[in-house]
Amino acid sequence: MAKRADDHPGSLSVPAAINVSLPRQFGNGDFIEWASRFELCSRSNGWNDTVMAIWLCTLLEGDACTIYQSLPEDVLSSYQALKQAMVARIHPEDLAHSALQRFEERYLRAGETVESFAYHLRRLLALAMPRLLRSCSYTISFVAYRFAQQRTSTVQRHYNALLERLVFQLE
Repeated sequence: MAKRADDHPGSLSVPAAINVSLPRQFGNGDFIEWASRFELCSRSNGWNDTVMAIWLCTLLEGDACTIYQSLPEDVLSSYQALKQAMVARIHPEDLAHSALQRFEERYLRAGETVESFAYHLRRLLALAMPRLLRSCSYTISFVAYRFAQQRTSTVQRHYNALLERLVFQLE
């Protein structure tokens, strides 16, 4: 049985066996989304902040790995500090425009659940406008839900009007 890092205070014991599979390697894209999956797996494996920081670097490739290697040593030993530094460098300001464009173009795909559709809209909106009020994000989800359910011209008009207001706020 693998020892947990917190079994012996002051010592670092990385578990020998992984009980829960980890997400695929990350090179580019939505780091926040990927990190949330990594955190779920890590917590399921019983890893603490330090062990998570150690494992994180093994799952980075490409630009993400280059960014990781450029970070100062004091950041590398804490997963929370590491995540914050990675997010700041991987999600530049121009990502907001790209996310908003993808938000505008997003539609309910064949076989996709309404919950999944609304989730992806919220994620794109969070990337496009990180400071947007939470209530607006859930309004988007509700409108998306109604649009996916009914696909009526009235709901479509409300959806388009909401998009126009969001684009105006971003500009």
